[in-house]
Amino acid sequence: MSTDSLSRGARGGAALIVGQFLKLAIQFASLVLLSRLLAPEDFGLVAMVSVFLALGSLLRDFGMPTAALQAKRLTDQQASNFFWASTVLGIAAAVLLSLVSPLLASLYAEPRLLLIAPAMSVTLALSGAQAQLQVQLARASRFTSLAVTDVVAQGAALVVALFGAAAGWGYWAIVVQPVVATALLLLLRASLLAWIPRLPRRGHETGALFRVGWDIGLAQLLAFAANNVDTLVIGLRWGPGQLGFYNRAFQLYTVPRSGVLDPLTQVALPTLSAAVERGRKASDLLLRIQFTLSAALSLAYLIAATTADWLLPLLLGEQWSQAVGPFQVLALGGFFAAFGTVSYWVFLLEGKSRQLLYLHLVTKPMMVALVLCGLPFGITGVAAGYALAQALAWPINLFWLSRVAQQDSWAYFRTGLRTLVPAGVAFALTRVVLVSLDMPGDVAPTIVGSILATAFFFGVMVAIPGGYSHLAAALRLVPLMVRRRLLE
Repeated sequence: MSTDSLSRGARGGAALIVGQFLKLAIQFASLVLLSRLLAPEDFGLVAMVSVFLALGSLLRDFGMPTAALQAKRLTDQQASNFFWASTVLGIAAAVLLSLVSPLLASLYAEPRLLLIAPAMSVTLALSGAQAQLQVQLARASRFTSLAVTDVVAQGAALVVALFGAAAGWGYWAIVVQPVVATALLLLLRASLLAWIPRLPRRGHETGALFRVGWDIGLAQLLAFAANNVDTLVIGLRWGPGQLGFYNRAFQLYTVPRSGVLDPLTQVALPTLSAAVERGRKASDLLLRIQFTLSAALSLAYLIAATTADWLLPLLLGEQWSQAVGPFQVLALGGFFAAFGTVSYWVFLLEGKSRQLLYLHLVTKPMMVALVLCGLPFGITGVAAGYALAQALAWPINLFWLSRVAQQDSWAYFRTGLRTLVPAGVAFALTRVVLVSLDMPGDVAPTIVGSILATAFFFGVMVAIPGGYSHLAAALRLVPLMVRRRLLE
C-alpha cells in the first residue's frame, strides 16, 4: 500500500468526523423532536419489531461486509459475489420477517405488529444491496462520499418523520423513517459509485473470505443476543409503554457511541491494515486512539450521567421522567464504550476472527445473564445489568488479547484507567455538589453540572502523573488528521 493510501485514510477520518458530527446532530434532533410529538407507546411498538429487524440484518450480512472491509486484497469478482449474496439474503430476510409477523403479534399480544413488521422489513432488502456499495466506497477511501450520503439520507428521513408525526401518523412516522433513509442511501451511493457488479461465479478465493465472514457473523450473532435481550424481555413483560421509556433512554445512550465508534471502523480497519502491510506497528496508534476516543466519550457520558435528572426532562419533556433511571445507569456503563471497539479492531487486524468468536462465547452469555438478573428490578435494573456487563467484558477482552494476539494488555489497561478514574471521581464530586446546591428548574442544574463535570474530569486527568502528556498527544490527533499526516 502506498503512503498516499494511508494519507487518504487519515483524510477520511477527518471527513468522517465532520460527517458524524452532522449525523449526530440529526439523530439528536430526531430523538428530541419525535419524543415530544409522539407517545412512549409508539416507540415501544417499533422497538418490538426492531429486535427482529436487527436479527434479519445480521443474518443478511453475517460478517460479509466486515470480512470484505478488512481483507488486504479484494478483487472485483469477490466484491460482486459478496454483493449478490447480501442482496439475495436481504430479500429473503425481508420476506421471512413479513411471513412471521403474525407470530410476532401473538408473541407480544399486539395486533398492530401485523402491519408494522412487513413495512419495516423493506429496509432489509434495500440495505442488503447497499452493504457492498458501502464497502466499495470505504476501500476506495471515498469517506467524504460515505459521510455526505449518510447525512443527506438521515436528514431527509427525519423531515419525513417529523411531517408524519405532526400530521398525526403516530407510530407510522417512526416506521417510515428508516425506510426512507435506507432507500435514499442506496440510490445516492449507487449513483456515486457507478459500479456494476459482475454475475456471481464460484471460486476466485471467495470461499476463504466467506469463512472469515462466518466467524465474524457468529460472533456478531452472539453480540446480537446480548445487545437485544433487554428490549425483548422488557417488551414481553411490560409491553410497549415501558419499552418506549427504555428505548428512548437506550437510543439517547447510543447516540455518541454508534455515531462515533461504528463509522470510525470504516476508516480504522482499512487504514490500519495498510499500515500493518507496510510493516508499521499499529499498537502505538491504537493506544493513542483508545485514549482519545475514551476521553471524548467518557466526558460525554459523564455529563449525561451527572445531569440526567434534569437533562432528560429538559430535552424530551416531563412525560419521559421514567427514562431518567435507566439512562443514567447506561451512561455510567458508557465509560467503557471505546475499549470494546478498540479490542474488536485488534482481533480483526491480527486475523483472529475465530478467537473473537470464542471470546464472545464467554462475554455475551454473561451479558444476557446479567440483564435477566436485573429484570426483577424494573427497566433500571435491566440497564444496570447491561452496564455491568460492559464493564466486566473489558478486562476479559484484554486477557484474551494477551493470550491469542500477543498484545500488551497492561498498556491498554493503564491507558484506560487514565480516563476511567477521572470520570468516576468527577461523577461523584459533581453529584455531591449538585445535590447540595438543590437548584430549581432544569436549565441551571444542567449547565452547572456540565461545567463542574468537565472541570473535575480534566483536573483529575492532568493531576495523574503523565496525564498532561497523554492529553496533549490526544489533542494533536485531530489537527494531524486534518493536515493528512496522521499515518505518514
